[in-house]
Amino acid sequence: MKFPFLFLLAAAPLAGAASVSMLPDAPLDALAASATPHGEARVVKAGDTSLLRIAAPKETPHAWDFQCAVPLSGAVRQGDVVQVSFELRGASASGDARIAVKLQDRANNGLVREEPRAGAAWKPFAYGFTAARDYADGELSLALFLGLARQSADIAALRVENLGAVAGPPPAPAIDTAALPQDALAPPPPEAPLTLPPLDEAVRATKRYMILKLDDVVGGSPRDGVHGKVRRVTDFLATLGIPSTLGVVCQSLENPRPEYVEWLRRNAVQNGGPIEFWQHGWQHAMDVEWNGKHYMGEYAVPDYAYQKELFDKAQAVFLEKVGVPLQSFCAPNGRVTDDTRRLLREHPEIRSWLYGDEKNPVGTFAFRRTCNLEHAVGKVDVNIFLRQYRGQRDRDYIVLQGHPILWSDESFEAFKTIVRQLADDGWTFTTPT
Repeated sequence: MKFPFLFLLAAAPLAGAASVSMLPDAPLDALAASATPHGEARVVKAGDTSLLRIAAPKETPHAWDFQCAVPLSGAVRQGDVVQVSFELRGASASGDARIAVKLQDRANNGLVREEPRAGAAWKPFAYGFTAARDYADGELSLALFLGLARQSADIAALRVENLGAVAGPPPAPAIDTAALPQDALAPPPPEAPLTLPPLDEAVRATKRYMILKLDDVVGGSPRDGVHGKVRRVTDFLATLGIPSTLGVVCQSLENPRPEYVEWLRRNAVQNGGPIEFWQHGWQHAMDVEWNGKHYMGEYAVPDYAYQKELFDKAQAVFLEKVGVPLQSFCAPNGRVTDDTRRLLREHPEIRSWLYGDEKNPVGTFAFRRTCNLEHAVGKVDVNIFLRQYRGQRDRDYIVLQGHPILWSDESFEAFKTIVRQLADDGWTFTTPT
């Protein structure tokens, strides 16, 4: 059992509860010494108080790429309550600081994993779990994942305690925040932008194709027709004369706004527009329950009739409402079965399979995945992209996947910078078919 308590100020300790600290000596120093090299963690003294100060110069591909961790001491018996508590404050490029706190066993199983947020004011947090089994001395550890944003953060009054077999969630310890520093924090400056050397002229003279695969199109306001975050991307690409390919969640056309349908018709490549629309499932469900089991997407369900109903419905509703066929496909979450491959063979209008299975051809062209626009779903960073792209500038084609609906303003600006770099490198922007 896990029990989060957010912003609970402490009452008196529970009667009979004898807490035992599980942290090593000088825990903040140990955490700072363990920091991975994607940021800075150091101990800061403020009067009689010590705190851990974190500076993350960029959002990392994974939150744990920038982390601190310490082993915990003391055996834990089944039924004991283990609690981590602390004060947090910070600032990020987008507002509040956000870290991940994890109590884990030797196999990295998360007994607690939470993501507290805090702004300029100190905020108390306490999380814990009731042990479902015995844990030996040294079997547990505390990890702080810090790469969730470009941010600065302070952690003070850190405790990890074994509270014993207490009844019910214990209160968080009381902290006198007046004794903690009150000066304002600011996020670290952005990482210096990378630059690529000029492209070899022999490579530039070669015909190379770039496909911008943008997922999860749904309807939007009457003004925009499509979702506003998709509209700003397509409007930007239109100013550069760059085509794109957008995956439609076809259930969005069941009872659509007329403005949405008109936007699709006007922009469809078959009607002279700059966008090839493709099938991205009927509902794009992330968790499908079928016959008592859970599957990550409708085309992961191992049943031909189930998949066929949704596949056929998706193809039909787009043709009916927009008037042109969907000729490319990519499964939600990329999960398919042999039934999906059979359906692709049964739909000859589908001419390409984005991020498809090259080893199991189904009569369509399967575009492979070689380079990632996003380092995590919905997260775009110019430097992270350039580090992987710089070794792929001579490929015959690249398909870049993005999720514009999830992009922050910062990610959208990064996308614009990346597109301009690709255009400078002489890529021919195209659509799958």
